[in-house]
Amino acid sequence: MLNKEKGFTLIEIIIVIAIISIIAVISIVSWRSFSDVTNLGNTAKMIEIKIKLAKSYSLSALNDVNYGVHLEAANVTIFPANVAYNPVGLNNQVFALTDGVEIYSGAGNNIVFSRLTGVTDDAGAIGIRIIKRPSKTKTISINAQGQTGTDSFEASSIPPIVEDTANNINARHIHFNLSAWSIQSNPPITDLIFRKGDGTLIESINTASFFNAGIFDWQGSVTVDAVAQNLRIHTLDTNGTTLCVIRDRMQNSKTIKISFIDSGITKEIVTYTENVDGTVTVSPNYSFVDNPIEAQ
Repeated sequence: MLNKEKGFTLIEIIIVIAIISIIAVISIVSWRSFSDVTNLGNTAKMIEIKIKLAKSYSLSALNDVNYGVHLEAANVTIFPANVAYNPVGLNNQVFALTDGVEIYSGAGNNIVFSRLTGVTDDAGAIGIRIIKRPSKTKTISINAQGQTGTDSFEASSIPPIVEDTANNINARHIHFNLSAWSIQSNPPITDLIFRKGDGTLIESINTASFFNAGIFDWQGSVTVDAVAQNLRIHTLDTNGTTLCVIRDRMQNSKTIKISFIDSGITKEIVTYTENVDGTVTVSPNYSFVDNPIEAQ
């Protein structure tokens, strides 16, 4: 009796090859889609970080000038804005976009930040997209306070400051105008209060021993989640209406709220919020005086 070996027919082989091809095509399309989303997100984040960095330079008056960001299809450039943008400027910092991504809306524009305040007259939006798939887009918004983001946000009535640790621009003096009340009187100023971001009390310090000849000056450490935070808070005049807060980011890494107790009423001065992207947002409750921020 003859042995008959069964094999695959030509039609079966064709069907298997077709199925494998379909799976391969679907996998390639899915990978490209995932890659596009990743590249767009990474590029948007890079642009946001460089915009924040230029603002940080301006806030600290690095080299005594303000800074801006120049946009091109394939790159962004941080430049000293005390002079007109020069594509071959010696102090330019040029950052290339991810390959395959371009700025299609806003290319050729400058975003310039004011020295020491960080505000800008160049508020608007930047559009980026995948070059080979132009329907894949992302928009980066910048408001007049120099805040930027790809998600919706709302500016506070007193613009917050976002500072960056790049190039060791970490230390900050912030001066507040307390003209509506005087910290000099003791009483009624009785306590300096430190709280966590959620409002939990960290420490309450009696202010009596920190007044001397009309000047308030406290310097010390408070502990937030087992980490020491080193600050100095003092007045700049005997009238007690100009307050200075010094918070060096090389010695501080936690979100913290600073308040005073005035005649039994809590008066919040400022909140420092550490962000997951390595920046800190400074949200004041009192207006800045002239030249509010100085790099140490």
